[in-house]
Amino acid sequence: MSDHYCITLRGLKKSFPSGETTLEVLKGIDLDISWGSYTVITGASGSGKSTLLHIIGGLDRIDSGQVVCCGEPIGSMAERQLSRFRREHVGFIFQNHYLIDDLTVTENLVLPGLMNGYSRKEMEASAAALIERVGLSERRDHHPQQLSGGERQRVAIARAFVNNPSMILADEPTGNLDEDNTRIVMEMLTEIMNEQRKTLVMVTHDQELSRMGEQLYQLKEGVLHRL
Repeated sequence: MSDHYCITLRGLKKSFPSGETTLEVLKGIDLDISWGSYTVITGASGSGKSTLLHIIGGLDRIDSGQVVCCGEPIGSMAERQLSRFRREHVGFIFQNHYLIDDLTVTENLVLPGLMNGYSRKEMEASAAALIERVGLSERRDHHPQQLSGGERQRVAIARAFVNNPSMILADEPTGNLDEDNTRIVMEMLTEIMNEQRKTLVMVTHDQELSRMGEQLYQLKEGVLHRL
């Protein structure tokens, strides 16, 4: 498999139990995503696009096929290896921010690095730079419940980059935001991604957001179509 690709999928299949039957969600997906590229995957609700993203990020298992991300065959990894892979290579942004309410903005960013073996000093420096980058320096000592929805999602973006991951995976990152906050959040996400030359894969049903990617795919009836 080529070193040109950050993500390579071959014959990927995934199904889930559905009553007495099995629902086949992904039916042999093939996909190559280059390093430093911006890929958008669209599809109706329930089409399996979040499942596909979670497989790429090592959060979900495959039934069969090959998944190679950042040069590692994650489809066959044990859970401990997958945990290490996620810490080293993946920054996640979800529709819900999943910030820890008892921690300040700064502490929410510092914690992932501490869990990955970085020193508190270097993580506080990295957190401060990213908090400034998303325009929230005056909020760094606030707790999530003291922030607006758009501000919380901007913190979630900063947190995704704090460990210097190889790729950013965004699952409906603006799904809970109004139009103005959607624009602000996406501008910040794409600017930071371009500055740091990260690979970004985003799944969304938002037609406006889908136009922002360099590569656009639609997941329909378990099959991935290039648009």
